[in-house]
Amino acid sequence: MLIKFRVENYKSFDKEQSLSMVSGSTRDHADHVYDMKDQGILRTAVIFGSNGSGKTNLVKAMIASRGLIFGYPIPKNDYCRIDPENSKRATAFEYTVELNGTQYAYGFEVLLSSGEILTEWLYNLSNKGRHSKIFFRTKDAIETELDLQDEDSKYFEVYSMEARSA
Repeated sequence: MLIKFRVENYKSFDKEQSLSMVSGSTRDHADHVYDMKDQGILRTAVIFGSNGSGKTNLVKAMIASRGLIFGYPIPKNDYCRIDPENSKRATAFEYTVELNGTQYAYGFEVLLSSGEILTEWLYNLSNKGRHSKIFFRTKDAIETELDLQDEDSKYFEVYSMEARSA
């Protein structure tokens, strides 16, 4: 279940913008809220606003980031053109989701002008207030805080080498 989507430096979004599905304090329609541990998550959301306020670009950001996750070509030059320097700045996408009772944050930064993926990460957010790093990948290295034993550690090393060469 989607909890939050974050985007920065994409189309009309210069600074970080997010879509949060965390419910507010109003409980008029309790059947529209999924109770997750210490917070309520909206089951659905409606995005509205005036013309040119970014509704379509938010959806395009989600579509573009999904495409990158599934290996589609990187949409070059879709960075925010308000500032010419943005062509040299990373575009960031991040999803916070709940899966089987555990919250995760998955995201990545990409330099859209060159199509280069700079960083990628996955964190477990459900560890009693402490975020545990499942992995954090840069162009040169992959880090983890997972307690990997023998065979799993070897698999992680192999996957790390493959990711660096990709």
